[in-house]
Amino acid sequence: MEKETVSLKIIVSKPREVKWTKESKPISGDDERFRASSNESRLEHTLTISNISTEDNGIFTALVDDKNYGITTSTSTITVKGS
Repeated sequence: MEKETVSLKIIVSKPREVKWTKESKPISGDDERFRASSNESRLEHTLTISNISTEDNGIFTALVDDKNYGITTSTSTITVKGS
């Protein structure tokens, strides 16, 4: 539902850098509703979207940079129902 908070989480086996995209475009830090974070070990990465709206519908991807194997991805689709 609109105006709620949604979190996407990815867990990796080794500390890695993770970048998030929406519809293949990098998620910018300009929109304060989107917050990417990781735990201390850098094994658990979360994208939190607050005050979600139907404009946030789409495909979100976590891009995991693995120096040995290249970029691997995990994808989720978010569908927000209007209020």
